[in-house]
Amino acid sequence: MKNFITKILIFIIPFLLILIISIIEDPYKVFNTKTYFPADGNILELNASVIKTELYLQNRGRIKNYDSFIFGNSRSDAFKCESWKKFLPNESNPFHFEGMGENLFGVYKKIKFIDLQGDTIKNALIILDEEMLGNLNNIIYPPYITHYKVSEESMFVFYWQFIKIFYKPKFLISYYDFKINKKYKPYMKKIIPKFKYRNQINLDNGDFKYSLDKEIKRDSISYYNNLKRIIIRDTNKINYKVSEKEIFMHSEITKIFDKHKTNYKIILSPLYNQIPFSSKRKLILDSIYKPNNIFDFTGINEYTEKIGNYYEASHYRPIVANQILKEIYFNKK
Repeated sequence: MKNFITKILIFIIPFLLILIISIIEDPYKVFNTKTYFPADGNILELNASVIKTELYLQNRGRIKNYDSFIFGNSRSDAFKCESWKKFLPNESNPFHFEGMGENLFGVYKKIKFIDLQGDTIKNALIILDEEMLGNLNNIIYPPYITHYKVSEESMFVFYWQFIKIFYKPKFLISYYDFKINKKYKPYMKKIIPKFKYRNQINLDNGDFKYSLDKEIKRDSISYYNNLKRIIIRDTNKINYKVSEKEIFMHSEITKIFDKHKTNYKIILSPLYNQIPFSSKRKLILDSIYKPNNIFDFTGINEYTEKIGNYYEASHYRPIVANQILKEIYFNKK
């Protein structure tokens, strides 16, 4: 019996040690949320959705409560709270509540979460693209998973995503190699992000400032000459079917907006691929939301034609977002 227990302990102890190390090391900063900020000094790209949830909860008691929100995936980062605030009532207090790789699930759950906190949603921007509507479940992957406080799903499943990566040898080797030697190596690809500059976060409103802005400002000619050599327009349209689950989430969002009498705008992102938004899905959105609150910037237009409007094939720049804000609020003004 004693030998059996000894063998069990020999087997279990390494797993327990890795468990303890993963919690103490906490590379994604989910166990000690006070170390989230500033978020630009970490080795890994942190989970934006989780960061924004913690920042929102921490700031609610520190500053005037937020009443206006920007929702979407990382493409929504082109829209800045300070720029948007110019088109809102003077007393408005906006917060950027997005997530990297966010889908409709994350957007819906965040809107519901704000409502459950008893907070007001006076104004809202929802930045959509069809890719966001293709997957309607919580994305169970460390950089993308929605905070369990928002998703209303298992806390243990949430934390396990950030623990189990420590049981992968390649992650461990890459992480500690970079941490000790401060040098990026090709084998670290897809584990350690390669940054020339670090992204920064505004701790008052949740806006992200992309590091690529510094590169463009430093030498825009070289940046875009290099980009032209590697960027392509991916015109292969993926047909994401409209599901009952998608319709349900859109409908629940409108119910919450109606409850709060929210002044909302839904923006269909101007993506570099120039693929138009599905006409069938657009009709469904028009039937659920107020049609005059939906603004379609997909396809071929003045924004998608210019490579200088983009960081790369996936993300457009604030100069585009600022023009869009002027366009959608201009008539009202």
